[in-house]
Amino acid sequence: MKVAKVSNLMVRRLALFTACTTIVLTQSGCSYFFGKDGVFPDRSNDYLKSQETARITLPQGVHEDAIEDAYVIPPIADSDDLGKVFETPRPAPLASGVDEDMVRIQSLKGDSWAIIELQPGQVWPRLREFLMSNGITPEFSDGVAGILETPWLLRSEDAAKREKFRFTVLQGVQRESSEVRVLQWESDRDSALSRADWPTTSTVAERENWMLHEFSTFVANTSAADSVSLLAQGIDTKGRLKLYRGEDSHILVDLDRNRAWASTAKALKKAQFNIIDLNRDSGEFFARYQPAELEEDKPGFFARMFGASDEELEAEKGALYRITVSNSTERKGWSEVRLAIEDSKGEEITAEQLENLLIEIKGQLS
Repeated sequence: MKVAKVSNLMVRRLALFTACTTIVLTQSGCSYFFGKDGVFPDRSNDYLKSQETARITLPQGVHEDAIEDAYVIPPIADSDDLGKVFETPRPAPLASGVDEDMVRIQSLKGDSWAIIELQPGQVWPRLREFLMSNGITPEFSDGVAGILETPWLLRSEDAAKREKFRFTVLQGVQRESSEVRVLQWESDRDSALSRADWPTTSTVAERENWMLHEFSTFVANTSAADSVSLLAQGIDTKGRLKLYRGEDSHILVDLDRNRAWASTAKALKKAQFNIIDLNRDSGEFFARYQPAELEEDKPGFFARMFGASDEELEAEKGALYRITVSNSTERKGWSEVRLAIEDSKGEEITAEQLENLLIEIKGQLS
């Protein structure tokens, strides 16, 4: 019995020692081994404490080829920005250029197209699905060029006529967007024609618009599945917008002047500019930047009752800007959008603020 008691006592002491050791190691954690004063100290941030020292002076006759600086400090290039104090602008919203509707149809001078908030590689499988769901097998398909053509289709209301459609998928003005255009071709049922005879404009514009609306409705009602066509990855997705910074800050956009004018008009309204006047011949808008007011910034009841009228308050509120749309001298077929101060109304407006407003406009162009 005595031997058993001694054995039990030793087991208890061993268990107690093990528990104490476990607690100590748990409390100290990894710092016991890898902490500042541990067995293996962490030196990953020691470079932050390093100081610049003078170069080693070697005796004459000793070559310096084998001696190199561990962290070379590059020379500071001359810049006009050195010495300036500027305020870092607030980041633009992530969805500044995204409209509430995923699909929109725009028209300009008889030309219509659909803007879809999806990449071309995502629009392509939806286009094929749209045709197949209507029992139409594409006759010609070029995923790299973004062109898909239907075979000849008979018109139920006119048996002597037939028609076919060409869909073109392009990169949109904004990233993560696409443009879809439809070309309609109608001919006599017995005429002999080839692909080389495609017209440049639709034979019947109403049929073109009908097909464009049908496809747009299909995309809008289709669940947003993440299907992407590898074949259509070759569609040119180069940026169609470019912002130039500096003294001559402006936007370069891959649109002709007429469409750039219409797109800028819509972009100004979305960017919370109030257009006061415009001159299409000279390509000029005159507008004030008037973002939505917070509730606490709005005038009270008595201020509205006994103060100036809404028109007077609106006219005195904010600087007047001149937005100019012109043909690009850099790229043929492109346009340039510039922003300048027409009347500052006593406000101090910096070049950085003008650039930020230009970024707001850029985010709404389509």
